Amino acid sequence: MGSWKTRSVVLLALGSGMTMGPVARADVKEVRLGVKGATCATCAFALRKAFKNLNGVADARLTTKLASMEVHMKPGLWPDLPRMQRTIREAGFEAKNSEVDLVVTGILRRDDEKLVIELSGMKTAQVMVIDPGDVSAEVNALLNRPVELKGHWKPADGGSSGGGTLAVVSVQPQK
Repeated sequence: MGSWKTRSVVLLALGSGMTMGPVARADVKEVRLGVKGATCATCAFALRKAFKNLNGVADARLTTKLASMEVHMKPGLWPDLPRMQRTIREAGFEAKNSEVDLVVTGILRRDDEKLVIELSGMKTAQVMVIDPGDVSAEVNALLNRPVELKGHWKPADGGSSGGGTLAVVSVQPQK
């Protein structure tokens, strides 16, 4: 990973009034949460049902082999991490707070000395610092283009209002 002192990127989620061209969805697409103790089909069904009732969740599924809850978000809505983790606990399992990943889409841009990703599909503006780590060359090569970023999320203020830090593990161009 790159040093915070030498390299940082800001993830900027702008209001939905801005257009971006070809990106079909420019926002938070997916959240992955670590889950301990959910090992069977009944566990998966119970968690999926509980998550489908959460505001902003389009779909959810548990991968028992990876001990991971994959949550697909409705367009424009920020994931409420504390509520998601509480849902896991209320279903009788343990939420692994240190294992939270995000998949976001938007357009990479340079803003002064920082790189930003514009998430024009969000209903509320968000700012997130990103550490491009080992993929900084790929990030720089995709400036002014639609991309999908995947990374480990360390939320600010508990995770209900957005922000925080995303340590990018992969970046892919979007069509």
